[in-house]
Formats: sequence, structure tokens, C-alpha cells
Amino acid sequence: MFVKICSIHTNEIITSGSSTHWNVQAEYYAYIEIFGSLHLQGHKTGQRLQHGDVLIGRKFRLVNTTAHPVTVRGIIFQWGAASEEWERSLIVHSQNSFAIQATSIVAPLFAENRISTEVLPETERQLYSLLQSLHVEKENVLTPAKRPIGKIDSRLITVNRYIRNNYMRPLTLQYLADLVRSNPVYLCNSYSKVFRVSPIKYLQNLKMAKAQEWLVSTDFTIGVIAEQLGYISQSQFGDLFKRYFGITPTQYRRNKGINGYGNSIGEFGEVNCEFKH
Repeated sequence: MFVKICSIHTNEIITSGSSTHWNVQAEYYAYIEIFGSLHLQGHKTGQRLQHGDVLIGRKFRLVNTTAHPVTVRGIIFQWGAASEEWERSLIVHSQNSFAIQATSIVAPLFAENRISTEVLPETERQLYSLLQSLHVEKENVLTPAKRPIGKIDSRLITVNRYIRNNYMRPLTLQYLADLVRSNPVYLCNSYSKVFRVSPIKYLQNLKMAKAQEWLVSTDFTIGVIAEQLGYISQSQFGDLFKRYFGITPTQYRRNKGINGYGNSIGEFGEVNCEFKH
């Protein structure tokens, strides 16, 4: 039994009024993180996906009915232990503990310009363990297994939710610790143990993901993006961005702009792009 990551897809853009269709072969699944609002077709009732939701499935269509481009990112992986219950598209809402842990596990795949030989197998191992700990309810919404391992300190959930809702602010570890009346060292260690990423690293991952989206889908200047994301200066933002992706924000925008809206979404599988008139 195993999980094998076959491909990684960052900053894929679904333009306004268009739809994309995924159809991956047996034993392979698409794991998609949503950064916006999309309509899912292929689910038994159809459902609206919101920012922060996670989708796992083999055959589904994502439709952008908003007036703005929506960013998604994800991986294609092979899962040797999947059961028939996983044949349908599975929606994991942003407040679910699975979504919180899954996004933390796969974050290093998107945060590094070059994936090291250590990152990929460790991510596969953690993702496999997480998937095995879950079961599927009748509503096709993933929830933790009936017998979770241990009890998560509610303050960690509070901090995680606060970061997700306020990541554009210049948050510090001390501020987050004061928020839940905790020692910052305890908070950092406990949070890292549960979510497999430190609170500040998770904060930066969210900021970098939003920076990627804005660099491709808006004409915001680098200075405006830096200010909106809570950095004290454009140079601070630029240095951190280059540390994450190996290139400057300007170079990233130029490279992604060559073919319009970033990388080819079709790499996920069979994709049909339809435009509404």
C-alpha cells in the first residue's frame, strides 16, 4: 500500500466563464486546492467550492461562474489502497481538520523551486498516513476517522483559523501566542507537531500562494502586492519570494505571462475548456 506523487501543478488559472474537466486513469487521483469560488460538476448534486476547500477525485468538472480568474493548484497521485468509496469526487471543506493537515503536508511541494530528494518521499509518506486515517460519509464529505489519534488542543485550531483569515496582516509568533494565551515556544512546537508545519511557515505559504495568484491574474505592482500581504517593504517581499521560488516576483510574472494565464491546466489529465457566451 502506498501513495506515489506523479505530477505537481502550481498556479493553474481557470478564467472567468470557463470550465475544466479532469479525468485521470484508474488508481490515480487529483488533489486540488481551491483559491476562489468554483462550481463542481460530477458530484451527485453539484456543489459550490469556496476558497480553502480541497477536492480529491478522478472525474469532475470545475466551472468558474465568477467575473474573475480563479487559481487552483494540486497534485496527481497514485494511491494503492483506495477503495470503491473513492470513485466519486470528495469535497473537503476548509474548516475540516483533513483540509488543514493536507494543505500543510503538501505545502513544501509548492513552496520550493526545486523539489529535493527528501521532500517528495516524506510528503508521500505523510499523505498516505493521512488518507488512511479517514473514512467517507454518505454526503461524500471527508471527515476524520471515528477513532482519531489523540486530541488536538482547540487553541491550535483557533490559531490555524486565525492565520487563514488574517494572513495578509503582519502577524508574529508572539501575537498568535498572545491571541490564545499561550507560550510562543509551546505554540510553535505543538502546532508544528499537529500540522507538520510551523505557524509562521504556514503563514508565509499562504502569503506566497496569494502572491503567485496576484502576479498572474492582476496588474498590481510589486509594491502594492507587498503592501497588501503585510510586508514592511517591497524588498522584504522580493527577498522572501525569491527564497521560495528561486526567481524574483518580476521574473515570475514575466515567465507566467508568456502564454497568458500560467501553466497548462491540461497537465492534470483530460481537460476540455469551454467558454460561455
